[in-house]
Amino acid sequence: MNVIRSIFFNIAFYGWTAFWSLTTLLTLPLPLRYGYFPQNVWSKGIQKFLCIAGIRVEIRGLENIPKTPALIAGKHQSAWDTTIFFKTVPRVAIVLKKELLNIPVFGWYLKKMEQIPIDRSGGASALKKMIRFGKKAVSRNRSVLIFPEGTRIPVDKTGTYHPGVYALYSMLDLPAVPVALNSGLFWPRRKFTKNPGKIIIEFLPLIPTGLGKEAFLKRLEHDIETATKRLVKEGRGQ
Repeated sequence: MNVIRSIFFNIAFYGWTAFWSLTTLLTLPLPLRYGYFPQNVWSKGIQKFLCIAGIRVEIRGLENIPKTPALIAGKHQSAWDTTIFFKTVPRVAIVLKKELLNIPVFGWYLKKMEQIPIDRSGGASALKKMIRFGKKAVSRNRSVLIFPEGTRIPVDKTGTYHPGVYALYSMLDLPAVPVALNSGLFWPRRKFTKNPGKIIIEFLPLIPTGLGKEAFLKRLEHDIETATKRLVKEGRGQ
Protein backbone atom coordinates (compact mmCIF):
# COMPACT_ATOMS: atom_id res chain seq x y z
CA MET A 1 0.00 0.00 0.00
CA ASN A 2 2.84 2.39 0.84
CA VAL A 3 4.37 1.83 -2.59
CA ILE A 4 1.11 2.66 -4.38
CA ARG A 5 0.60 5.77 -2.25
CA SER A 6 4.18 6.81 -2.86
CA ILE A 7 3.81 6.44 -6.64
CA PHE A 8 0.81 8.76 -6.70
CA PHE A 9 2.45 11.20 -4.30
CA ASN A 10 5.62 11.40 -6.37
CA ILE A 11 3.62 11.98 -9.54
CA ALA A 12 1.84 14.87 -7.82
CA PHE A 13 5.04 16.20 -6.24
CA TYR A 14 7.16 16.25 -9.39
CA GLY A 15 4.32 17.45 -11.60
CA TRP A 16 3.48 20.29 -9.21
CA THR A 17 7.17 21.19 -8.88
CA ALA A 18 7.70 21.21 -12.66
CA PHE A 19 4.65 23.41 -13.21
CA TRP A 20 5.68 26.03 -10.66
CA SER A 21 9.31 25.91 -11.79
CA LEU A 22 8.19 26.97 -15.25
CA THR A 23 5.85 29.57 -13.75
CA THR A 24 8.81 31.22 -12.04
CA LEU A 25 10.08 32.27 -15.47
CA LEU A 26 7.29 34.86 -15.51
CA THR A 27 8.67 36.47 -12.35
CA LEU A 28 12.28 36.84 -13.51
CA PRO A 29 11.87 40.30 -15.07
CA LEU A 30 9.63 41.54 -12.22
CA PRO A 31 10.57 43.11 -8.86
CA LEU A 32 11.58 40.71 -6.10
CA ARG A 33 8.26 40.89 -4.26
CA TYR A 34 6.48 39.09 -7.11
CA GLY A 35 8.81 36.13 -6.81
CA TYR A 36 7.48 35.10 -3.40
CA PHE A 37 4.10 34.07 -4.80
CA PRO A 38 5.13 30.91 -6.71
CA GLN A 39 7.31 29.56 -3.91
CA ASN A 40 4.56 30.09 -1.34
CA VAL A 41 1.89 28.40 -3.48
CA TRP A 42 4.28 25.55 -4.30
CA SER A 43 5.02 24.99 -0.60
CA LYS A 44 1.35 24.98 0.42
CA GLY A 45 0.52 22.57 -2.39
CA ILE A 46 3.20 20.09 -1.29
CA GLN A 47 1.79 20.04 2.24
CA LYS A 48 -1.66 19.20 0.86
CA PHE A 49 -0.33 16.45 -1.40
CA LEU A 50 1.24 14.70 1.60
CA CYS A 51 -2.18 13.25 2.44
CA ILE A 52 -1.84 11.07 -0.67
CA ALA A 53 1.04 9.30 1.09
CA GLY A 54 -0.87 9.19 4.37
CA ILE A 55 1.30 11.88 5.94
CA ARG A 56 0.01 14.65 8.16
CA VAL A 57 1.97 17.71 9.35
CA GLU A 58 1.95 19.39 12.75
CA ILE A 59 3.74 22.70 13.22
CA ARG A 60 4.63 23.71 16.77
CA GLY A 61 6.19 26.82 18.27
CA LEU A 62 5.28 29.39 15.62
CA GLU A 63 5.07 31.90 18.46
CA ASN A 64 8.87 31.58 18.82
CA ILE A 65 9.49 33.11 15.39
CA PRO A 66 10.02 36.86 15.88
CA LYS A 67 8.38 39.43 13.64
CA THR A 68 11.81 40.91 12.91
CA PRO A 69 14.61 39.06 11.07
CA ALA A 70 16.14 36.07 12.82
CA LEU A 71 18.53 33.25 12.05
CA ILE A 72 16.54 30.05 11.60
CA ALA A 73 18.80 27.04 12.29
CA GLY A 74 17.12 23.77 11.37
CA LYS A 75 17.67 20.05 11.64
CA HIS A 76 17.78 18.49 8.17
CA GLN A 77 16.57 14.91 7.67
CA SER A 78 14.47 15.01 4.52
CA ALA A 79 13.69 16.77 1.25
CA TRP A 80 10.46 17.82 2.95
CA ASP A 81 12.40 20.20 5.20
CA THR A 82 13.13 22.50 2.25
CA THR A 83 9.42 22.75 1.40
CA ILE A 84 7.98 23.86 4.74
CA PHE A 85 9.93 27.03 5.51
CA PHE A 86 8.39 29.05 2.67
CA LYS A 87 5.07 28.50 4.44
CA THR A 88 6.22 29.09 8.02
CA VAL A 89 8.82 31.85 7.55
CA PRO A 90 7.60 34.15 4.75
CA ARG A 91 10.30 35.76 2.58
CA VAL A 92 13.05 33.61 4.13
CA ALA A 93 16.48 33.62 2.49
CA ILE A 94 18.05 30.15 2.47
CA VAL A 95 21.73 29.22 2.66
CA LEU A 96 22.23 26.57 -0.04
CA LYS A 97 25.03 24.95 -1.99
CA LYS A 98 26.11 27.08 -4.93
CA GLU A 99 25.79 24.18 -7.40
CA LEU A 100 22.02 24.60 -7.29
CA LEU A 101 22.38 27.95 -9.06
CA ASN A 102 23.65 26.14 -12.15
CA ILE A 103 20.37 24.25 -12.69
CA PRO A 104 18.43 25.75 -15.64
CA VAL A 105 15.23 27.59 -14.66
CA PHE A 106 15.42 26.55 -10.98
CA GLY A 107 18.85 28.11 -10.54
CA TRP A 108 17.77 31.28 -12.33
CA TYR A 109 14.89 31.58 -9.89
CA LEU A 110 17.16 31.04 -6.88
CA LYS A 111 19.36 33.89 -8.07
CA LYS A 112 16.31 36.05 -8.66
CA MET A 113 15.11 35.40 -5.11
CA GLU A 114 18.53 36.35 -3.70
CA GLN A 115 19.06 33.06 -1.89
CA ILE A 116 22.45 32.66 -0.23
CA PRO A 117 24.90 30.39 -2.08
CA ILE A 118 27.79 28.79 -0.24
CA ASP A 119 30.85 27.10 -1.70
CA ARG A 120 31.53 24.41 0.87
CA SER A 121 35.12 24.10 -0.30
CA GLY A 122 35.74 27.84 -0.55
CA GLY A 123 37.13 28.47 2.93
CA ALA A 124 37.26 32.01 4.35
CA SER A 125 36.35 33.73 1.08
CA ALA A 126 33.15 31.66 0.81
CA LEU A 127 32.29 32.55 4.40
CA LYS A 128 32.72 36.26 3.69
CA LYS A 129 30.49 35.99 0.65
CA MET A 130 27.82 34.20 2.66
CA ILE A 131 27.90 36.96 5.27
CA ARG A 132 27.58 39.62 2.56
CA PHE A 133 24.52 37.93 1.08
CA GLY A 134 23.10 37.46 4.56
CA LYS A 135 23.43 41.15 5.38
CA LYS A 136 21.66 42.01 2.15
CA ALA A 137 18.78 39.71 3.10
CA VAL A 138 18.47 41.24 6.57
CA SER A 139 18.48 44.73 5.02
CA ARG A 140 15.39 43.63 3.10
CA ASN A 141 13.75 42.57 6.39
CA ARG A 142 14.21 38.86 5.66
CA SER A 143 15.11 36.06 8.05
CA VAL A 144 17.95 33.72 7.10
CA LEU A 145 17.64 29.92 7.15
CA ILE A 146 20.62 27.61 7.50
CA PHE A 147 20.94 23.88 8.11
CA PRO A 148 23.94 23.84 10.48
CA GLU A 149 24.93 20.26 9.61
CA GLY A 150 25.11 21.21 5.94
CA THR A 151 23.28 18.19 4.54
CA ARG A 152 20.50 15.72 5.29
CA ILE A 153 21.33 13.57 8.28
CA PRO A 154 19.76 10.12 8.86
CA VAL A 155 17.32 9.74 11.74
CA ASP A 156 19.13 8.96 15.03
CA LYS A 157 22.36 10.51 13.74
CA THR A 158 24.03 13.83 14.54
CA GLY A 159 26.19 15.57 11.99
CA THR A 160 28.89 18.17 12.56
CA TYR A 161 27.55 21.61 13.40
CA HIS A 162 29.67 23.75 11.11
CA PRO A 163 31.05 27.16 12.21
CA GLY A 164 29.24 28.98 9.39
CA VAL A 165 26.10 29.08 11.51
CA TYR A 166 28.01 30.98 14.21
CA ALA A 167 29.44 33.36 11.63
CA LEU A 168 25.92 34.30 10.54
CA TYR A 169 24.68 34.53 14.14
CA SER A 170 27.51 36.84 15.21
CA MET A 171 28.09 38.92 12.08
CA LEU A 172 24.40 39.51 11.35
CA ASP A 173 23.72 40.08 15.07
CA LEU A 174 20.51 38.06 14.92
CA PRO A 175 18.81 35.90 17.55
CA ALA A 176 18.65 32.26 16.51
CA VAL A 177 15.57 30.05 16.34
CA PRO A 178 16.54 26.35 16.61
CA VAL A 179 14.25 23.99 14.69
CA ALA A 180 13.71 20.30 15.45
CA LEU A 181 11.73 17.77 13.39
CA ASN A 182 11.13 14.09 12.68
CA SER A 183 10.53 14.23 8.92
CA GLY A 184 13.10 11.53 8.17
CA LEU A 185 10.78 8.91 9.63
CA PHE A 186 8.15 9.54 6.98
CA TRP A 187 9.97 11.03 3.99
CA PRO A 188 13.35 9.28 4.28
CA ARG A 189 16.31 10.68 2.46
CA ARG A 190 17.10 9.00 -0.87
CA LYS A 191 14.07 6.73 -0.61
CA PHE A 192 11.19 6.51 -3.08
CA THR A 193 8.69 5.08 -0.60
CA LYS A 194 7.06 7.40 1.92
CA ASN A 195 5.77 6.18 5.29
CA PRO A 196 2.37 7.21 6.67
CA GLY A 197 2.29 9.13 9.94
CA LYS A 198 2.64 12.65 11.30
CA ILE A 199 5.63 14.85 10.57
CA ILE A 200 6.22 17.24 13.45
CA ILE A 201 8.34 20.35 13.12
CA GLU A 202 8.96 22.49 16.19
CA PHE A 203 10.37 26.01 16.39
CA LEU A 204 12.17 26.19 19.71
CA PRO A 205 12.71 29.18 22.04
CA LEU A 206 15.08 31.89 20.82
CA ILE A 207 18.77 31.86 21.51
CA PRO A 208 19.56 35.54 22.22
CA THR A 209 22.35 37.46 20.55
CA GLY A 210 25.76 37.91 22.17
CA LEU A 211 26.90 34.37 22.97
CA GLY A 212 30.47 33.33 22.23
CA LYS A 213 31.21 30.69 19.61
CA GLU A 214 31.61 27.71 21.93
CA ALA A 215 28.59 28.59 24.06
CA PHE A 216 26.39 29.25 21.03
CA LEU A 217 27.27 26.06 19.16
CA LYS A 218 26.91 23.96 22.30
CA ARG A 219 23.47 25.38 23.09
CA LEU A 220 22.27 25.21 19.48
CA GLU A 221 23.25 21.56 19.11
CA HIS A 222 21.81 20.66 22.51
CA ASP A 223 18.47 22.35 21.82
CA ILE A 224 18.04 20.91 18.32
CA GLU A 225 19.22 17.38 19.06
CA THR A 226 17.34 17.03 22.36
CA ALA A 227 14.06 18.17 20.80
CA THR A 228 14.63 16.10 17.64
CA LYS A 229 15.11 12.91 19.70
CA ARG A 230 11.85 13.69 21.50
CA LEU A 231 9.97 14.22 18.25
CA VAL A 232 11.43 11.06 16.68
CA LYS A 233 10.35 9.05 19.72
CA GLU A 234 6.88 10.57 19.46
CA GLY A 235 6.73 9.79 15.75
CA ARG A 236 7.71 6.17 16.29
CA GLY A 237 5.05 5.82 18.96
CA GLN A 238 2.21 6.78 16.64
